[in-house]
Formats: sequence, C-alpha cells, structure tokens
Amino acid sequence: MRRTLPSLLGLLAVAAVLAGCTNQPAPQRSDTASSNTPSPATSPPVTPTPAPTPTPATAEVTTLPDCANLLTLDQVRNTAQMPNAEAFGDLEEFDGSHLPGPVARQTFASASATVACSYGVPQTDSGAYVSVALIAPGASESLVDALSSAAVYTATTRGGIPVFSMSIEDELGSTIAYAFDANVWAIADGTALSHETAANLALAAVTRVVEGSS
Repeated sequence: MRRTLPSLLGLLAVAAVLAGCTNQPAPQRSDTASSNTPSPATSPPVTPTPAPTPTPATAEVTTLPDCANLLTLDQVRNTAQMPNAEAFGDLEEFDGSHLPGPVARQTFASASATVACSYGVPQTDSGAYVSVALIAPGASESLVDALSSAAVYTATTRGGIPVFSMSIEDELGSTIAYAFDANVWAIADGTALSHETAANLALAAVTRVVEGSS
C-alpha cells in the first residue's frame, strides 16, 4: 500500500520522540544523605598534669657548734624561763649514761659527734643541760619508734619535728626532752625545766644545728 506524505511525517515524529527518550542522561544519585552525616565531635586536647616536685630531704649535718655558738644565754634564759641562769660551759665528759632507757643510751654512745652544755642559777640546785648528738638516720628512726611506744613520754610534733618529754623520778625532780631532725638529736634536761620548757629548749637546739649547717 502506498503511504502518503502525512503518514511518513507522522512516523518520523514518533521516531524522533522515541530517540529523544533513549538519549536522556541517567538521573544523578543525590549525595544529600552523605553530606548531612554529622562529623564526629572533636575532643579538646588534654593537657597532662605535671608530676609534683618531690620535697628534698634535709641534708645530714656533719659538724656541731660549741656551746658558745649553740644557743645564746638570752635564748636559754627566755626559753627555759630561767632569768638568772648563767652559762657554765661545755661538759666534756658527758657520755649520755644518765639517759633513761637502754635504746637512748646505746644511740647516744654510737653518735659520731656530741656537744653538751651546762646552765644554772648560781648557788642553787636550779640547772639545765642542753646536749646534741649526730646519729645515723636509722638509729634516729629506731629511737623515735621506741619513744613513741613508751607510755612515760609525752609526744608532740613541732613543725614536723618529733619532740618527746618525760619527768624523771629522782631526788631533785628533773625533766628531760628530746627533739629530732635529720640526723640531729637534741636533749634538754634539768631540775629547772618543765615539760614545756624542756621541749622548747630541745627544739631550739635542734633547729639551730640544722639551720646553721645549711
């Protein structure tokens, strides 16, 4: 059958429409979902805490002052509450044999250096003695432990320094006190002293020796 011109034009139009449909590009995939995904939170940098600086231990004392440079007479008078006291000088033969307790006597006997000073009110029985010994750190710890466990001693701490005092039952009614710092052991005893004044005198002596050596 013979096709007319309008029929051919119609077929061409349909073909063109079909060709246009096949040549359309494929739809692009949307990245909206991925772009809306929240990014992980960023933690602020952590600043490390610096380690505490250790407090240096008190250096060991190697020498002792003589009595003239240990405590002044005014210090002794004020601390011991002995306004009329006089200095009687060094006690060269002081060996610690009068100290109460075997641990104290043995520790004093093992000291590498000692000094002992005497004070008193002339023509009276009122007197005081201040002694200082340099002892090994281990010996100091052992003596402090022994004193801490003895019920007869009154124990206190003054500025980190252990101090012990006790009354001695003798004819004159003496009092004795110890103070410890580093390898220094200070002893104050006498008939003119109370627990408080003996402890203060021992503390003054040990402080003077330790601070004087630095």
